[in-house]
Amino acid sequence: MSSASRDALVKYALQWVGVSPYVYGGESLTNGIDCSAFVRACYQNALGGGLPRTSRSQADKCTRIGEGDLMPGDL
Repeated sequence: MSSASRDALVKYALQWVGVSPYVYGGESLTNGIDCSAFVRACYQNALGGGLPRTSRSQADKCTRIGEGDLMPGDL
């Protein structure tokens, strides 16, 4: 991921800080959101990419990397 993409992802994610409570199964800025929906929204809105809705499906779609290789934007 390029540094511009990482910056866009972080910028979008920061818009959510303190805005909405955690709601299991939620997908809304106004009514609450859960973790996997938050990750999906960040990737869709900041990067234009699509991720599946659930964390299990997201994990299955991604490529596993080593902990020492993690960078901002990695799941």
